[in-house]
Amino acid sequence: MPVSDSQRKASEKYLEKLDDIKIRVPSGERQKYKDFAAANGYSLNGLVVALLNAAMSGAFPLPRVFVPFVAEEKPETTTFQK
Repeated sequence: MPVSDSQRKASEKYLEKLDDIKIRVPSGERQKYKDFAAANGYSLNGLVVALLNAAMSGAFPLPRVFVPFVAEEKPETTTFQK
């Protein structure tokens, strides 16, 4: 079914408010991630955004491997601080 002109304009207006982030995962992993997200009531995008927001609020510690990239001032910490 073709998209109406008004629907196309509404979609364009909505998308203007969003940024795109592209991530790369090993071949075959995407579907596993999508299935995991769906099993937990999220879209894959929604799960990624929710996890990032939770990590940034300090809700859970990040694995030590990520600390040098996210906490230059306090390399010993494993959570984000506001």
